[in-house]
Amino acid sequence: RFHGHLQRGIPAAGHRLPVLEESPQRRHLARPVPCGHGRQPGPADLEMQNRGKDGAGQSDVLCGSGGGRMTLHYRDRGEPCPLNRTQALTLRWLHRSGLEGDDLLTEALCRRGFLAYRDEQGVWLGTGSHEADLEVLRLIDGIAVEPVSGDKQRMARVRLIAGETAPMAAAETVVSLPENKGRMTSAGIAPDFHGHFYATWNSYRGMLWGAKRPTCPMTEDDRGATRIYNALDLGIALFVKVLPLARVGTSLSCDGHGKQPAYILFEFEWDAAWSNAVFDALRVASPNTVWFVKDRDLYIVPSCAADEFAKEFRLEETEFTDAQVLGMLDDIQRVSRRLLDQDTIDRIGRARTRTLATFHTSPPDAYRFAAEARRQLEVEFGFAPSGPTHPHWRHQATTDL
Repeated sequence: RFHGHLQRGIPAAGHRLPVLEESPQRRHLARPVPCGHGRQPGPADLEMQNRGKDGAGQSDVLCGSGGGRMTLHYRDRGEPCPLNRTQALTLRWLHRSGLEGDDLLTEALCRRGFLAYRDEQGVWLGTGSHEADLEVLRLIDGIAVEPVSGDKQRMARVRLIAGETAPMAAAETVVSLPENKGRMTSAGIAPDFHGHFYATWNSYRGMLWGAKRPTCPMTEDDRGATRIYNALDLGIALFVKVLPLARVGTSLSCDGHGKQPAYILFEFEWDAAWSNAVFDALRVASPNTVWFVKDRDLYIVPSCAADEFAKEFRLEETEFTDAQVLGMLDDIQRVSRRLLDQDTIDRIGRARTRTLATFHTSPPDAYRFAAEARRQLEVEFGFAPSGPTHPHWRHQATTDL
């Protein structure tokens, strides 16, 4: 949950957290190159080395006994897209998780930032998904995407194709979908990024909610070469995708690449106030991190560095341990998946409608807005911790594995 006042980022009194996204019939995007002796790597083979020299924190996944290197052949305008540290750690954990079949597919999709859930009928992308999410998943060997129409909660079914590709190889390819390489189109940048020229109360009240951002949009030329625009970082992608379900707008995001806290820039000051109230109402545990809100910025800081970060709201580049990075990713997933529950989404929507109606066209400051938001959310959720109502909501923790 969020930690601190909205505008100054000062921890609120008495409010402290515990320390703690080519077959013959279709062209495919990527498959892992077999390691050393023509086999896929097992848990003991996967060792991560952080080789990044810039903010990307790029990493390689190495194979053990064979001495080969497992690289995933995503390319951006001909340039290879190596795994960064958060992707490599997630892949290593996935191999050790013991997950299989639909559980494995669901976990890979959620970890890469797709709005995925599983029930007794299969694995689904929720209706908040972007059309480009379906398009990029269709390009992966071993995965079939079947669109659904007329369903309130389902946009498409995603399933493993038996016998086409090993399930773990398909899951690896999902997790390894590239992150943003600095090619941001003007259409993909929020107006705020160019000067925050429409940051008015009426603009905030008039925002529409639905599919806002694809996880990893790609285009292909006639030769099958891919170009990547505005792809979300693995560690923060699901959070960015679910925030619109909670009626929260964002402009920029970063998962820290294993060297910095994860970061979100909210679109409006009222987004920061609303999100703070929402997660206070939901009371989702974040045992590995402390969450700071300052102005329109959200920082998700590993607990080991929270005291240092709180002094000046900045942190020198740090080499967090694997466990600390996984813990941070785990907390972000836990909070994000809490918002995949339809009843929770509906309750938040009703509370926001009443909150906006309270102020009509008179713009409140962040503190008045936050107070009213909390009051309306308490009507929906009460004071006791609330749990998800979707019977198939689950969270597979990475910690202690």
